[in-house]
Amino acid sequence: MIEFLTYDLKVAVLLAVFYMFYRLMLARETFHRVNRIILLLTAVASFVLPLCVITIHETVTMQRAAQVAVGSFQVDMMDEEPATPLWQIVLPILFIIGMMVTLVHTLSSLFRIIRIIRHSERYPQTDGTTICVTGNASLTPFSWTMQRYSLKASMRANINTC
Repeated sequence: MIEFLTYDLKVAVLLAVFYMFYRLMLARETFHRVNRIILLLTAVASFVLPLCVITIHETVTMQRAAQVAVGSFQVDMMDEEPATPLWQIVLPILFIIGMMVTLVHTLSSLFRIIRIIRHSERYPQTDGTTICVTGNASLTPFSWTMQRYSLKASMRANINTC
């Protein structure tokens, strides 16, 4: 689990760094195809680069195990294995808790959207799409208020342009 969290952290850092350079260097460029390709390549690179291993050879001296001799009986004393650090226990637990909270939030949002769609008026269109209009103005996903029919016309125009 620690290996996955380390990989996840490296990917997040690389995505943030690549996006920062994109925003600084290319965000105002009008070559949309080039921008799209660069964004896709940086996303792929962010997931691949942490998998690359850089090997550094270093000479390490090992401590010799202590030997205790009592008469003809000889015992080799080995150092105890170090205990697992607390952060290696807490970090996976926090990751799983955060993942579960995000999942519950996403599922509750999805169920609220499904409930709104079920309780809305449906207007089937000739091209197979259906426009759902709710009568509750507080549930509108827009920051402005529109009349019911102008909203329908606006939504129809948006669907036609896609």
